[in-house]
Amino acid sequence: MYTIVSCIEKRSLQIRNSKDATQVTMANWGVRWNPWDQGYSALEVDQMTFLHKTYCEVYNKDPKDLPHILKMDDAFKVPVYMPVVGDFDEHTFVRKMQDMVGLLKNPAEGIISSICAYQTERHERKSFHVSYLNDPRTLLLEEIKSWALNVLASASCTTEYIVNEVENRMQFIKKIQYGQQKLFTSGSGERSLMATLKDVREILEYRYRFHLQTSSFCLD
Repeated sequence: MYTIVSCIEKRSLQIRNSKDATQVTMANWGVRWNPWDQGYSALEVDQMTFLHKTYCEVYNKDPKDLPHILKMDDAFKVPVYMPVVGDFDEHTFVRKMQDMVGLLKNPAEGIISSICAYQTERHERKSFHVSYLNDPRTLLLEEIKSWALNVLASASCTTEYIVNEVENRMQFIKKIQYGQQKLFTSGSGERSLMATLKDVREILEYRYRFHLQTSSFCLD
């Protein structure tokens, strides 16, 4: 009887340890053990840490001055901002920009359109339609869309401030592309975050510079 109980207890311990190990492994892969948990996995924490570090380096900011969309709680476990599925709809932003007549509205629309297409496709391919709306990929792209809307599309003319903003933004994206060390990986056949960031950077490099060449500076 003792032997049977001991074997059962030993097997139960093995199962618990196996579950714990699986949970840790999945967390390292970026998979949250509870799909409805708002807290980050170990990989997601690493991803957001990298984004914070990169942003602060490019913009010469302290972490406390990060955009609200990228901020985390004090424990650096849960992001403070939670997007909704409607934020992935390009038309939501088109409506916001309909009265804007800025010189850089066209590049802004291109950036937002490319990002929303990726976000929508990514959301729809998630198993059982479970999608982490607050994961680092989503929040990074939401911050870029917010920047495109509030800085780029609203610019009525070319100023030194706008030039610096665009140059910093291209540098920020480039550092993510080439410095992320495979923190952001995608499955085979999927459109990747890196491909989307490449689109954004090319829009800034070519469409923005075209506008810069065909417009004159105005006073700040």
